[in-house]
Amino acid sequence: MSTPSIATVPLVQAHDLAKTFDVSPPWLNRVLEGKPAKRSTP
Repeated sequence: MSTPSIATVPLVQAHDLAKTFDVSPPWLNRVLEGKPAKRSTP
């Protein structure tokens, strides 16, 4: 018994991805102090 062949096409493709880290204080502290979020990229 053989299984039907399925085309090997990727479900998802991604290009030029980047990481972003949130290095800001907790949300509530920022809101109470009126400060924006800080982001860092490696």
